[in-house]
Amino acid sequence: MRQGLELRPKHIYVPALRVVPAGAAILILIGSGLSAIGWIADVPRLTDWYGDGITIKFNTAVGLAAAAAALLLSSVWPKQRFLIRALAGFASLVGALTLLQHIFHFDLGIDTLFFGEAENAPATASPGRMGPPASLSLTIIGIALVLATYRDWRRTASSLVLIPLFVAGLSLTGFLFGTDILYSVPRLTGIALQTATMMLILSIGCIALVRDHGLASIFLRNDAGGLMFRRIVFPVILISFMLGSLRLIGQNAGYFDTAFGTAMRTLAEIVLTVGLLWLTAESISRLEKEAREARDAKAENETHKRIAAAQESERRRIARDLHDHLGQQFTALRLRLDPLLESGLKNAASKSELEGICEQAKKLDADLSLLVWQMRPGVLDTHGLTSALTSFVREWSANHGIEVEFHSTAAEARFPSEIETNLYRIIQEALNNVVKHANAKKVSITINHLPDEAVVIIEDDGDGFDPDGELIHRTEGSGFGLLGMKERATLIGGTFDIESTAGGGTAVLLRVPRPSHLSSVAAANGDGI
Repeated sequence: MRQGLELRPKHIYVPALRVVPAGAAILILIGSGLSAIGWIADVPRLTDWYGDGITIKFNTAVGLAAAAAALLLSSVWPKQRFLIRALAGFASLVGALTLLQHIFHFDLGIDTLFFGEAENAPATASPGRMGPPASLSLTIIGIALVLATYRDWRRTASSLVLIPLFVAGLSLTGFLFGTDILYSVPRLTGIALQTATMMLILSIGCIALVRDHGLASIFLRNDAGGLMFRRIVFPVILISFMLGSLRLIGQNAGYFDTAFGTAMRTLAEIVLTVGLLWLTAESISRLEKEAREARDAKAENETHKRIAAAQESERRRIARDLHDHLGQQFTALRLRLDPLLESGLKNAASKSELEGICEQAKKLDADLSLLVWQMRPGVLDTHGLTSALTSFVREWSANHGIEVEFHSTAAEARFPSEIETNLYRIIQEALNNVVKHANAKKVSITINHLPDEAVVIIEDDGDGFDPDGELIHRTEGSGFGLLGMKERATLIGGTFDIESTAGGGTAVLLRVPRPSHLSSVAAANGDGI
């Protein structure tokens, strides 16, 4: 039963987002490690993925590795706050000191502390110095990782990390579409491809780390907004890059000019985005309808439960009144008749009449006792379902002359009162059906208590019937209580099935899930309940 508007339940996405920070951190550690090895072993290919001469700086690789280590600890060992803050603080310090050098045009000597670099390197303000985009991003990511260790600052951390996400996305867009002004203007926006890529991955990892705020919290919402975001965000990004690439390929190939390419891309984005919104709106409308139906079904189920509870309360009152008043009067009547019979009447006719009256009183007393049991056995509340059924089937068998075998795999097993009451009523109605319709000579009732459920099987050797035929659709008011039995099974979350063939008897199968807290207790006790 659905409880809200969601493409998938929230608990499916939460484990996935828990993996993202650790996965992102491991990728960054690998990438930054290979970049550092490129500097140490003088392998240019490891420091310049794109081959355009713009290299990731050694200090950048070190700062990224420190931030990635802090992210990894935050995701797998969050209690090590001091170590997380130390690593994140170091990464932020490296970025901040480099950024200050760019702003105030001085040299602290940290850029060439380990390795030198040739003058006038592409998109490099000073030899060995990471560019402003990378230094700004590294500073903010380090600060965000530190703030994420404080509960009151996690919202701020989730907002700050959007800045490096935008910077990295802007630079990678420039690499993708060949717009070098977005990533390689000297002294302003120089950043290497692997630096931008690792900054993007690191930013995504930080967003996933702070799941209770920001983009990650929107992604996890179990409402229409969360569904809309999950359904649209990735297709919109993919559509934008796909259409941009197609336009660039066609324009470079000479198929159309800039104006035509811009117009067609705009039109295609409108059509695809509107189509995506349409599909999402249809999905939300469908889920809203299902949610309304689920709420209506739940409300109806609660109404049935209240009615059933009221009926049981009234049954209990009537049974108590019958026992306390009529039962006592019948007992008193028998006590007064027995001495008269034993006094020895001389008139044979009168004696015979009195004996008949005594027998009738005994029969009425027995019938009344059975009726009280049927209305509401007190032992059901005090000793549970097994004890109540043991007494009931014994009285029922003696009263109707039908042999009954009753077996329960755990005599002491207890369910909540609501479940026990409905199970008792279902079995009671099944036996009533046997008397009214089956012409059976023998009935078998078995309750198997399993760790997660109870399985009730009621079998008789009577006439049987066609479960798919007309009788199965008769209502309880017409004397066939199958619908009532099914409704009671539904009230307690169970399933109700019937197997029967003409002349081959009938078998009723009822499965009722056991509440989880009872399952754990049963497992601890080792009683197989």
